[in-house]
Amino acid sequence: MRDCYEGPQAAEARSWESAVQWLRAQPSMEQVVRESYLGEDVVAEAARYGASEEFRATCRLLGADRLPASARILDLGAGNGIAAAAFARLGHEVVALDPDESATVGLRAVRAMSASLRLGCLRCCCGFAQRLPF
Repeated sequence: MRDCYEGPQAAEARSWESAVQWLRAQPSMEQVVRESYLGEDVVAEAARYGASEEFRATCRLLGADRLPASARILDLGAGNGIAAAAFARLGHEVVALDPDESATVGLRAVRAMSASLRLGCLRCCCGFAQRLPF
């Protein structure tokens, strides 16, 4: 599968994927990988993030308790999709927008996780916030 964008943006996405793969391979960076939810098992990372104080604080900051149960949420720069999955698990309709299609930290990772968790309310869209494709 090719990237949804060509040129500098596609190269930047590949660089990010390479950087995360390098980071994972560094024993001294294990804590950074863990705290950034960048482990190889995206399903486990999503579950860990969804149960975290960090996610609860994000919900408080966004006033998520005042949202209707099936609110529409746009996750700009979704990365590996952990936040998108957490909101989808709460029953919200979520669009994960990211220019990176990679299976490491991009939309292929989000799609695989979404399928594994059967998150029918999580949709992926390749693009940039500056040029929303919808």
